[in-house]
Amino acid sequence: METAEQLKKKIGSAEDLRDLVRTMKLLAVTNIRRFQEAVEALADYYHTIEMGLQIALQREALNTTLGAGGWRDMDHPQGDLGLVVLGTDQGLCGRYNEVVVDFSREVVEEEFQGERPRSILCVGLRPALQLEHLWHAVEVTFPVPGFPTGVTRVVQEIVLHIETWQSLRGITRVVLIHNELVRGVYYKPAQHRLLPLDKDWFLRYTSEPWPNRRVIPTFTMDPAVLLASLVRQHLFFSVYRAQVEALASENAARFLSMQTAEKNIEDRLEELRMTANQQRQNSITEELLDIVAGYEALGGSKMTKV
Repeated sequence: METAEQLKKKIGSAEDLRDLVRTMKLLAVTNIRRFQEAVEALADYYHTIEMGLQIALQREALNTTLGAGGWRDMDHPQGDLGLVVLGTDQGLCGRYNEVVVDFSREVVEEEFQGERPRSILCVGLRPALQLEHLWHAVEVTFPVPGFPTGVTRVVQEIVLHIETWQSLRGITRVVLIHNELVRGVYYKPAQHRLLPLDKDWFLRYTSEPWPNRRVIPTFTMDPAVLLASLVRQHLFFSVYRAQVEALASENAARFLSMQTAEKNIEDRLEELRMTANQQRQNSITEELLDIVAGYEALGGSKMTKV
């Protein structure tokens, strides 16, 4: 049976661990909000890209360039398949990586009839190892980026690899898979088709009127070069937003893990305190019985009569 001193030490250790878990929960919530603000801040950036596409696609000079070039092969999505998977190497995230890897397998099996991806890019070594068990070795594994400068660098490298895939290796279908926040601290896996580009997405900009018809921007550079640059910015935005959402959902997964840990610690503390209280009560009872027994042994009952 544990002594009172041993129980006191265990209760102190559990309380210290509980305080640490609460601190990690607070950090996770703070990071979630920071990443959500980063996603919201991208709205203006993407609106600028949309306006550029709108004015560029409404120029007659682009009518002959939409179907030409590596980026604009929208009507022939029969090339090889490439995957971009965003995971994490950070701990205390529960089944975060397993969720995104399992969803990758479901997407390939259900939407691509089990076609083996020709090449895979992955953020995080842990999910990369799991993907290797499913298909083959990952072509490039990127470290989990820090925020915000690290995200920009990793996203730029991913976009460059996608450009190389399409222009030199015939990989014209690229799917981005990651976790995203649903509400609060809950997340789910999601996919985003980066290539082929959605033709309806382009046509929408050709038909939308410019907000101010009295002032219509113009440009002098080559239309095909301009369009390729704008589409590249669109891809950069798509991957960047997905990576920030993945970081937010990673912290959500950590928050949920810490919440479970805190509940388990509280349950353990309650057990330890109940044991300590019971032990203290038993000790008090034993002391009282000893006093009574000693009193009776000294003839206390006779003294009372006198």
